[in-house]
Order: sequence, then C-alpha cells, then structure tokens
Amino acid sequence: MVQMRTHVPLFYEELFEIVSEIGNKDIIVVCDFNLIMDPDMDYYNYRYLHLNNPKARDKVIEKINQFNLIDIFRETHPDKKRYTWRKPTPLKQARLDFFLISNTLLCMSQESEIIASYKSDHSPVLLSLKFNEFTHGKGLWKFNNALLYDKEFLDVVNKKIQEIKQNYAVPVYNNASIDKIPNDEIQFTVNDQLFLETLLMEIMGKCISYSSYAKKKNNEKEKFLINQIKQLEEKYKENIQTINFKKKELENIRNHKLMGSLVRSRAKWTCEGEKPTSYFLNLENRNFVNKIVPKLIKEDCSEEINGQKEILLEIENCYRNLYQNKGEFQDYDLNEILESDSEIFKLSDTQRNTLEGEITYNEASHVLKKMSNNKSPGSDNT
Repeated sequence: MVQMRTHVPLFYEELFEIVSEIGNKDIIVVCDFNLIMDPDMDYYNYRYLHLNNPKARDKVIEKINQFNLIDIFRETHPDKKRYTWRKPTPLKQARLDFFLISNTLLCMSQESEIIASYKSDHSPVLLSLKFNEFTHGKGLWKFNNALLYDKEFLDVVNKKIQEIKQNYAVPVYNNASIDKIPNDEIQFTVNDQLFLETLLMEIMGKCISYSSYAKKKNNEKEKFLINQIKQLEEKYKENIQTINFKKKELENIRNHKLMGSLVRSRAKWTCEGEKPTSYFLNLENRNFVNKIVPKLIKEDCSEEINGQKEILLEIENCYRNLYQNKGEFQDYDLNEILESDSEIFKLSDTQRNTLEGEITYNEASHVLKKMSNNKSPGSDNT
C-alpha cells in the first residue's frame, strides 16, 4: 500500500493532471486531505486557529476553482460543525475528510454525511447520488453571429427574403423582377407591421434549421478527420505533410467549438496562445447548472420535492395561487388622482408628440453604432 502524500501540493497537481487526461465531464474526489477548508467551521479546540498545510490548501482551492468543484458537505450543511478526525487527549477535532464533486452533480446529491466510526481516529464520509433524468426544453433561441461569415447561409437567407416578398407583394408586380424594386416602394397584401413580423419569423426558422444542419455537418467532418488521421499515422513517415494538414483542419473545427463555449460561458476574456479549453467548458457547465432547479422545499418545510414533473407542477401551482383573483379590487378614477395632485409632472404636447413619434433613421443608427460588437439588440435579435 502506498500512502498518499496529501499534505504535499505536488500531489494535487499530479492528481488533477490525471483527471484532465481522463477527460470525464463529472468529477468526484474523496480522501483524507489532511487540511481544512474553513478554519471557523472545521476546527475544534485548537488554541490557535492556524491553517495546517497552507500550501497544499492553496493548491486544492486553485483546483476547485479550475475544475468548478464544490465541497458537497459544506454546500449542503453550511452551518453544521462536524468533524472526521479527533485526538482524545487533549480533545481536538477537525474535518479533514470530504468529497469534492463537480457542481453539475449538485442536483443529483441526496445525502452528504459524516457517519460513526470505530477502531479509527477518522470517521467515514458518505455521499449518496440519485441520477434523475432531467429533460430540458429548447430554451431561448439566440442568433449565432458567426453565421454572418458563412456565404452559404447568407445566400439561403437572401433567397428566403425574396420568397417572402414574392408571396406578399400585390399581384400587379412581376415576381421575377421584384428584387429590382426599392423596398420602400413595394406594396404588400398585408400591413407593414404584419409583414415585418412574418419576415422575422421566417428568417428565424431558417436560421435555426441551417444552424442544425451546419452543426451536424461539422460533427461528421470532425469524426471523418479523426479517422483519417488515425489511418495516416499508421504510416507516419510517408504521410507527415498530409497528417499536419488534416490536424490543422481538425484544430480549426475545434477552435470554432471553443468559441461557442466562450460565448455560452459568458467569459469576457481569453488567453492568447494555447487556450484553456477545459476552463471555459467548465464555465459553460456551471452556467448550465445554474438554470436547473434540482429540488424544492415547500414553504411549510413539510416536504422536499426532487422529481422533475413534481417540481414543475409545484412551480405552476405557486404562480397560479400568486396571480389568482383573491377578492374584489377597489376601483380608482385615474383622472381624479391626476387632477388632485398638482405635484405630478406632466409632459407638454411637444414632448408627448416627440416621444410618441416614429423612430427616425438617425436615432436607430445612433443606438446601433453605440452597441458593442457581437451583440444583438433584443432577445429576438431584432
């Protein structure tokens, strides 16, 4: 048996190098760390609160942040003082044994406890996980700005715009030459607002379908390149240039995926040179976990709800009760209130007309020019 040197910072550096090489999405690490995370909560009866093995502790905290790990016992018992190691004379206690798990596993955690021990000065630690299958909806669609650099996509959208113009233009126009008529002169069979909404809806549908198509095509190309590289490497000396070319193609595809992770992780900076891919992927996972409601506790604390259907039903009931009619509302005369209070500021006719007027080209142009790059004006990207 080889004793783990958990008090040495290098141990944790080597441990997480192995974890990175394995490449699992979810991580569980448990051992006698021989260090404490919180001096106020994890020590008992020490004359002077001091950090044992501070360098190893700093290294563990560094890895917790890098891999988005959580101390599950402290996460689920933030105010409970429990210890896993004790010295009887004089009595000293500390919590040296604990689980570090990926934050993506938090929603699956059912129980994290320190249980009784015998024949040892350390207590066992317990972690129970329940792997519920949470099905996720489509969520809020957001336009991928990278598509604007894809000529095939631009051709598809332009073709769709021409198709919509032809469908809704009044019959007097020649559909074959409708693209030669200025947009502000075309008359449609529906009003301008309805035409705009229809046009945006059709473009959004085309964007979604094209994005799915492009993603599938890139995934197939990535698999094909990986297989080609494997075959070429069997005769490495004869195919060095071809292998390097294929690897460059593979790198471009994966860099494109990384940029998507950067956007979804909401990271505002990135390092030059070799990009810390795992860091941004973990950030993306953390943001994804924050969107999940893993469990609910009823207001009277009588029950804890874990199942997805039960959670959704409880949320629905909560809002139904919140917004239901709870009695008669007292009617107020708004005009009477406005007339009785002389302190209320009122807009002049000129100000009202200015605010209620149409948005001018210069106003829209000014706002758009002030926006940051790669940002959309609203949730529907219009």
